[in-house]
Amino acid sequence: VEEHVKQVLANAGSRNTRRTWKTHYDRLVMGTAEHYSCTCNACTDLRSGCGCACKSCEDKVAIPPCADRVLAPGAFVKSELERFKLVSERMATKKAVRDNQGRAARGLVAKPTDGKGGAENFVTAVRHLFQVLVDADLAPRRELADVIRVLAEAGEDGWGLWARLTGPAPWLNGAIPVDVLAEEPGRVLEAGRRRASNAT
Repeated sequence: VEEHVKQVLANAGSRNTRRTWKTHYDRLVMGTAEHYSCTCNACTDLRSGCGCACKSCEDKVAIPPCADRVLAPGAFVKSELERFKLVSERMATKKAVRDNQGRAARGLVAKPTDGKGGAENFVTAVRHLFQVLVDADLAPRRELADVIRVLAEAGEDGWGLWARLTGPAPWLNGAIPVDVLAEEPGRVLEAGRRRASNAT
């Protein structure tokens, strides 16, 4: 994952885009602290996470470090990515709340605190990281559904599944599944079935 992140950043557009995407990729690789939806002073430290007892434990959410991350088979996907998107939204909200304290002291207009910008940037960054695998709703593209199901049933987890679909595949004679999918979806599905049968 880390190596792929470097490649994606190297091909990003402007410096601002690279910086924004790197922020989100670093969180995916290194993880984050736990963040509640609370925005009290004790909860706006992005590094330490929330430090109050305003919210129940069920409200907290974090991105685990890549090495510790376990995704359910076939759930390379929406359930996890939506949770990570929520973390980005909360962190953007907390940063805006903290920034606005300084802006108010200087007589400046307050920034929006809904966190939507952070969530949107996360979606854009993740779609580039996962190439053509996910749509704008962070769900796997429909054309991939059958292939993902077949590989998931063979025990591929989320990140392994992503690697299988975006890297050269021995079960496709070295071709990259997502590149072949557009013109030969049947070939990818059949190759996926062979890969799955060999794995079980």
